[in-house]
Amino acid sequence: MAALSGRLRAFIEKKIQYDAHWRTLQIIYSGHDVSGEGEHKIAAYIREQLAARPPDTEPQRHCLYGLDADLIMLGLTSHEPNFSLIREEVTFGNPKYAQKSDQLCARR
Repeated sequence: MAALSGRLRAFIEKKIQYDAHWRTLQIIYSGHDVSGEGEHKIAAYIREQLAARPPDTEPQRHCLYGLDADLIMLGLTSHEPNFSLIREEVTFGNPKYAQKSDQLCARR
């Protein structure tokens, strides 16, 4: 994990050095050396930003991606109206065999 973290930091530094678009961004990197799950660290950051935002400011848009079920709760607890969650559909087993077993059950 330390090697991956080092490469990610180097990538970010290189992009900031050579890509003008990256110089205008605020890059926040929280690697393996900071305790906590990634989704929870992101949600904590969003809550901090909401607390610092003036009350008459237009709501921000947020999007989280992941497979953890707790993403739904993190999105709901933010109370942000424009909060999107992106998850993949998870299917277990081989769909080819699942279709055959459905057909077998229908015949009986």
